[in-house]
Amino acid sequence: MAADENGRVTTALSKAKKRYILNVYPKAGHGFMSDRRENYSPEAAEEAWMMRTKFFSQNLKPKNQK
Repeated sequence: MAADENGRVTTALSKAKKRYILNVYPKAGHGFMSDRRENYSPEAAEEAWMMRTKFFSQNLKPKNQK
């Protein structure tokens, strides 16, 4: 995502009062998490996967858990 697009996304999410995390991986192109693509970036993919897992565990809990 280009820098100007990042700005538009963060502005829209903030205006809508949505929680978000926007991480930029400058050396990783589109599709960097797929090891079947030329753009695969193992370091960025590992970091992004860990952050995604942490976000999900903190925000997507079953209704019967507190």
